[in-house]
Amino acid sequence: MNTNAPTIILGKMYSHATLDITGRATAYTEYLTGCNQVCLERLLAGKVQHDWFDETNIRGVEKTAESDPGGPPSAPEVAGRDED
Repeated sequence: MNTNAPTIILGKMYSHATLDITGRATAYTEYLTGCNQVCLERLLAGKVQHDWFDETNIRGVEKTAESDPGGPPSAPEVAGRDED
């Protein structure tokens, strides 16, 4: 069994090394045989598309200022709330 921590960080953007596919890592599977896989999700024609790829074929994508981190926006501060 592989005791090394995976190099894939869920929620980050990755691309396939040879295919023109870029997406957000949403799942990681570690097999006893060592052929670990990553699920990349992306929008394709307005629908969510998810594909599984071998971990060795995945490359990180540099974050740009326009990158959307995803997830809900920050919650606003609640004014006038008394703390006990």
